[in-house]
Amino acid sequence: MTSDPITEYVEAALPSYLADLHEIVSIDSGTMNKQGVDAVATEMERRLAALGCDITRIPNIIYGDSIVGRLRGTGEKKIVMVGHTDTVYPDGTAAQRPFHIDGDRAYGPGTSDMKNGLLAGLYAMKALKDTERLPFGELVFFLNSDEEVGSPTTAQAIDSECRNATAALVLESGRAGNSVVVGRKGVYEYTLTVHGKNAHAGSNPERGRSAILEMAHKIVGIAALNDLSPGTTVNVGIVHGGMRRNVVASQAVCEIDVRTLTVAAHEEFDRALAQIIAEPFVPDTHTEVNIGHCFLPMERNDRNQGLYEVARAVSARLGYELSSTDSGGGSDANHISGIGVPVLDGLGPRGGNAHSPEEHLQIPSVVERTSLLAHLILEIAK
Repeated sequence: MTSDPITEYVEAALPSYLADLHEIVSIDSGTMNKQGVDAVATEMERRLAALGCDITRIPNIIYGDSIVGRLRGTGEKKIVMVGHTDTVYPDGTAAQRPFHIDGDRAYGPGTSDMKNGLLAGLYAMKALKDTERLPFGELVFFLNSDEEVGSPTTAQAIDSECRNATAALVLESGRAGNSVVVGRKGVYEYTLTVHGKNAHAGSNPERGRSAILEMAHKIVGIAALNDLSPGTTVNVGIVHGGMRRNVVASQAVCEIDVRTLTVAAHEEFDRALAQIIAEPFVPDTHTEVNIGHCFLPMERNDRNQGLYEVARAVSARLGYELSSTDSGGGSDANHISGIGVPVLDGLGPRGGNAHSPEEHLQIPSVVERTSLLAHLILEIAK
């Protein structure tokens, strides 16, 4: 990596970064643990305030509070960084699997998703402030509290903050091959309910209309929609129905996870699903469909691709190659992209095995990615 004042600053700050990571990883902050998520928010709030940020704390009665830190600069452009303070782990995980370093990896709950990214954002801001490089108008860091369940109470506030920004930078972990995320699949939840007619399975089965049999045919048709267009995945994950083994089932229910890389691909799936629903195999059955929580895709459009090209050029100047990838999972980048703001994701330090006992941070990537983030902010601010 090419040396410069920002990179040198981040290199010198690495022990402090790891000490801070130890502190916040040691706090259980599963999404439903409001006290724990609030504690992580408070630690980040304290550090951002010490940096000179204007702080807004957004109260939340269901999940943890969100924190917005604003660092004022000398320029005009607004840049927003986004991260989340919640994890997927139950209470007690931090004690069961405490933070520790083994070789060039740091282990513990949240080391990859995404307390590493929170601190990368903080230390990028510190590097810019302490080296007196503040060419932006406003550098905002939005720390949300419920991303792991789809940001149900924070997405609107994040979008409102990003709407007038030049760019948004989401600090989820970097990916294999030194890649960042330029596209993310949209996530759509469907529930299908088939209504049939009960009858005794031995005495008069001909009077029944089996909702389970109808659902079985529906599931086969739905599964065939996988790869309907590039990147489309369809999974029937939950199925239940009937009341007793000797009764023809009058109802069956299934829950479906659908993911597409583009809005057009989702619309194509919807048309195909409507045709499957409209054509019963078992006479006199009918099917209802309900759409639950939806995350629009972060499409690999010109805006997002253009921001990636800027990051790639910055990375090349720093002496290493940056690549891009798409992700099958959603993040706050999905809804930010949906409002038309250029967004890039996966800018945090690289990690691995998120949501598992083997979750870890690759320590050598901390300096590389934090320096990249700070230099990318400088480039966007021009």
